[in-house]
Amino acid sequence: MTKKLKSLIKLSCSVRILVPSTTDVNTPADTTKEVDDALEFLASRFGGATRSDAVGIWPSPEHGPVKEAVTIAESYCTSEELIRQIDSVIDYCIDMKFRMKQEAIALIVNNEMHFV
Repeated sequence: MTKKLKSLIKLSCSVRILVPSTTDVNTPADTTKEVDDALEFLASRFGGATRSDAVGIWPSPEHGPVKEAVTIAESYCTSEELIRQIDSVIDYCIDMKFRMKQEAIALIVNNEMHFV
């Protein structure tokens, strides 16, 4: 590692919330507000957030295979910030799950996925 690189701020932890594009598990919906809210939530806790789009598929026990677009809201942070904020992130995902009537919300912390 170079001296210049060592002198930069290092954010070694990441938090990603996968925002579904559906409500009631598989009903397409305009989730623009949910995406914006997730970005603002993460930015307020970690100093910034980025979004990217993806497509996922997963087996719903009640609805069979569900393929949908998802928006990934992502923040990077220090390990201290992660420890301080992770419970509020989990609570946010729980609230999102109920607001959007989902079976689960995917939360990725340091490249490990958790279903909330």
